[in-house]
Amino acid sequence: MLKKIITVFGATGIQGGSVIDALLNDAESYIIRGVTRSPWSKSAKALASRGISIIQADLNDMTSLTAAVAGSHAVFAVTDFWGPFKELGQQRAAVLETAQGINIATAVLATLETLEHFVYSTLPDAAHITSGAVETPHYESKARVKE
Repeated sequence: MLKKIITVFGATGIQGGSVIDALLNDAESYIIRGVTRSPWSKSAKALASRGISIIQADLNDMTSLTAAVAGSHAVFAVTDFWGPFKELGQQRAAVLETAQGINIATAVLATLETLEHFVYSTLPDAAHITSGAVETPHYESKARVKE
């Protein structure tokens, strides 16, 4: 039986790392790719020692994203609002996160021949749900990707 390729973005983070931990419970069925911007990090090396194929990708670079997901049967994607927020501020971090989510989704479209599942970790659009009473940029930035 051919192993299915599962690609996990944010592999060294909490969400991606949890997905990888769950997949490792049935590791003989999958080739698990962990996508990170820092393949030389201690966390990435620890994943590699557990049999995870570490792939470097930049969420702003379509070439690296397309290569990261090539041949995938399933993709789990998560984006980070809070990292850029520290440097860019709220509005610019939200715009960047939306663009990065769209970049991942666009790259995943190139895998439709093999793709069976695409899971994008998102949040509801709080401004829409509350008719504008509550604005939460890190919710809206993720919700915009779904649109």
